Amino acid sequence: MGEHAPPRSLQQLRAEWRERLQTARDRAAAQVDDMGLADLRALRATIGEEMERVEERLPDPGPVETKGPMTAEQQAEHVQAALQYHALQVRKQLVAHELRRRALGPAAVEQEIEVPPTTRHYATLAWDVMGETDAETTADVYREVARRAEGDVHLTTVEMWLREKNPHHPEETDGRWTELRRAVLLASA
Repeated sequence: MGEHAPPRSLQQLRAEWRERLQTARDRAAAQVDDMGLADLRALRATIGEEMERVEERLPDPGPVETKGPMTAEQQAEHVQAALQYHALQVRKQLVAHELRRRALGPAAVEQEIEVPPTTRHYATLAWDVMGETDAETTADVYREVARRAEGDVHLTTVEMWLREKNPHHPEETDGRWTELRRAVLLASA
């Protein structure tokens, strides 16, 4: 390990990941504000094409036993590709929201993405938890948010507000970390 940089902790990597996704969201929000309808549609298509290219670089899911372990370089490439893919997903979502907002007109803006205040509060706490603690699973995140929330809050209540009552959380998912992170990022904005 002599010439390589020292390994960083999972917490540091999550904090960096969190920061980069937040930057991607902020940049995308600023970008879509200045674009016309045709440009937004073109951007949506471009993002879709880029996501397909990045998706090809992601490793196929499957047990390590059948594929063998990844080298450090392969892991680094995978992490970079995954980060790029998630940043593109955030951009795509923001473009889709902006296109929907413009299509529905000003009257629909309030109802388009109305995040309940409790969801927004828990999402802000969850975003901090995901970047600061050693939470490994979504259940760990819910537990830590429940601990940090004022009052006596159960982790199932936190999960309800962050998943079921969060308009940004896809309903059909099994509660994976990536969906929660993306939903929390958008709800806490």
